Amino acid sequence: RFPWGPLGKCREGRRSRLVERLREQLLARDVAMVGAGGQTLMARLVPAGETVALTPALPVRLKIGNAQGTELLFRGQPVNLATTTRDNIANITLP
Repeated sequence: RFPWGPLGKCREGRRSRLVERLREQLLARDVAMVGAGGQTLMARLVPAGETVALTPALPVRLKIGNAQGTELLFRGQPVNLATTTRDNIANITLP
């Protein structure tokens, strides 16, 4: 699991809306997000049913547990987590 961490401020680079939702209602997942400057923007357990919407500076690196039960939208479009998932953990960098 990822450690709990503060939500950082996004000051560098381009920004784009990033939305993540848990499709499965019975599971939670760990999410870690690292911004363009290397700062941790988010590192916490996200409960089932919660939607997280952020506008981070780009690029941004994400590590998402329970990837199969997560829907990720980037610039309004769905992101295919299957190509970056191993053992149900997605590791993805968005430009």
